[in-house]
Amino acid sequence: MKGEFVIEKRGIVPERLLQEMPEVSEKALYAGAVEWHEEIRPQHFEPGAKHRYSHTPRKRRYLARKRKYTGQAVDLVMTGETMRRTRLRRIRSNPRRAKVLLPAGFNRRAKGSRVRMRDEVTLIIRSDEREIVNAYESKARAMIAARSDQQTKRI
Repeated sequence: MKGEFVIEKRGIVPERLLQEMPEVSEKALYAGAVEWHEEIRPQHFEPGAKHRYSHTPRKRRYLARKRKYTGQAVDLVMTGETMRRTRLRRIRSNPRRAKVLLPAGFNRRAKGSRVRMRDEVTLIIRSDEREIVNAYESKARAMIAARSDQQTKRI
């Protein structure tokens, strides 16, 4: 008696997923970097950022001068130039990491100052980390689900 067996694999075919995983990883990492740039970066320039991100305390003299000329004392914002310069989105990603490129000039500081602007702008707290991971995971899941298919093998 001659018969035929049909083996069906539904969902993600492991061999195919292994081949496509670098592309999925790269795009998911890019999505995480976009999440930081679009949602988290602007929070560093808000009035509550000083306490939320534990910015280095500014000297009273500096804060007084800043309030006199600008009318506010938000950390990282004097003229708004730093905030404007970080709006430009330049992201590089590969299957292993994503990098948000910020313009040069954040490490300039006055003699004797303890403030490191680049560190303050790029600081990620635990809640920010969760948002970035959620963006990564949702993008990866969506891409994997889109690639999900069925493979049939006849023996």
